[in-house]
Amino acid sequence: MTEGLRIWDLGFGGKGRVIFILVLFLIPKSHILNPLFAGSFNRVGPANAGRPGEWLSLFSAGAREAALGHVATGLSGAAAGHGNPAGLTASGLGQATLFVAPVLSGQFQALSLSHPVAPRRYLGFGILSLSSGEAEQTDSLGQTRGSFKSQDLAFSVSYAERVAGTFNAGATLKTVKQSVAQRSASSYGADVDLQVPPGTLGPLGFGLSVANLWAPKMTLDREAEKFPLVVRGGPSYYKEGLISSFLLIVEALSIDPGDENSVLRWNFGAEFCFSSRIFCARSGLNAREVTMGFGLKNGPISFDYASAFHALGLFHRVGITLHYGYLSTRAQKKMEAEWRELYAQEKKIRNPSVQEPASLKNMEEKEFSIYLNELEALIKSGRLDRADTLLDKMMSFRPSDSRLTVIKTRLHERRKQAVIERDLINGRTFYAAGLYEKALGPLQRVLAMEPGHIEAKVLLLLSQARVDIENRNYAAAQQKLQSVVEINPANEEAVRLFRQTDKALKKKGE
Repeated sequence: MTEGLRIWDLGFGGKGRVIFILVLFLIPKSHILNPLFAGSFNRVGPANAGRPGEWLSLFSAGAREAALGHVATGLSGAAAGHGNPAGLTASGLGQATLFVAPVLSGQFQALSLSHPVAPRRYLGFGILSLSSGEAEQTDSLGQTRGSFKSQDLAFSVSYAERVAGTFNAGATLKTVKQSVAQRSASSYGADVDLQVPPGTLGPLGFGLSVANLWAPKMTLDREAEKFPLVVRGGPSYYKEGLISSFLLIVEALSIDPGDENSVLRWNFGAEFCFSSRIFCARSGLNAREVTMGFGLKNGPISFDYASAFHALGLFHRVGITLHYGYLSTRAQKKMEAEWRELYAQEKKIRNPSVQEPASLKNMEEKEFSIYLNELEALIKSGRLDRADTLLDKMMSFRPSDSRLTVIKTRLHERRKQAVIERDLINGRTFYAAGLYEKALGPLQRVLAMEPGHIEAKVLLLLSQARVDIENRNYAAAQQKLQSVVEINPANEEAVRLFRQTDKALKKKGE
């Protein structure tokens, strides 16, 4: 096996890391790729203010995207949702991202939020602002009449969902506003997106975004200006090793496709990450600038930095992301208390009291039937707390009524399944976010309540194997991965990790 293959298969060897990082940071500064962008870096023709709303496709909403040459369709997370809302579904936990980028005498700012509303379903919210510094205002004769400022704002609401287990789909509704001096105008628009994340069908992925499908139209002065259709998309490649990963994205961006004045631009981005994204090195290239940067992650906080080498100078961009959805110690104790309470209830159900004092047989059957129907409706609608309260009152009148005993058993099972589903969702979410140790607790509780739960058992073994791999305990990881394959021989992740750990063990023994 060649050294090059070892670099990829084992998560990049030491020499591979050094070589790759040097290439990652030095190639963008060179002129190797200039022929591909011939004429793109230098303005051709007279200068103009660009097309209406063009700033929305030129700027990213996060420092990670900015460091990767402003690619968007192959990424995931709250900030990536600005250019590709379909990527919200790969966010894992909820995310809130703040991004700041100085622009000459002005500034670009973005606040993005990604919030899970159900498994594999996310809502996204975004606020983008582009403001300029003060500029001289003149009249038709060229006489100075003071100064003015301009500002562009965009507010968006996005929805994304995992479809058929293979691709993500998303849509965005947005409102945009432009203010120049004393004039302002606003309008509405919509975007749609599709994404096949890398890793779903192998290392390759693909993203496609159509912005301004419903195009905003604003009248700032005399003539109405309509935002052009913007189509962007391209392939991505993702390779994950035991302790590192590599991502490469190529993206084409077309403004007004089909129009004689249409514009086609290319964006390239490459990212190399260590140890569950604790540190990432990034570099990118597009028609306006070359970019580079890095990312640091510590628990729920991520810090990202990007620099851009532009014809007008060097620009610095920073972003910070909060990954929320982590269970606090208090929430963890509350869940464990609920779990113990469920078992206490189950014990009582298995050993019910059969004594019924005669004085409690005073409720009329008709009235009792009404309460029974209400109790059934509460359970069916999922209002289990209210159902519990009503059931307790009814049992105080008829503690040995067989109908109430059956309902109590059903209510207990519903509560048990609700706790199992909640813990399972937390386990899935933590695992998808790379928080393998945090996934252990919820999955262990699921198996304590339902020992035969196959998904929880497989996910727990994979989480334990990942923790072993992070600690370089490859032999222990292999035992767990082998157990996964015995349960599900078609589990590709377990097979891939087993092969990688096997190669790591062989290299360790050399």
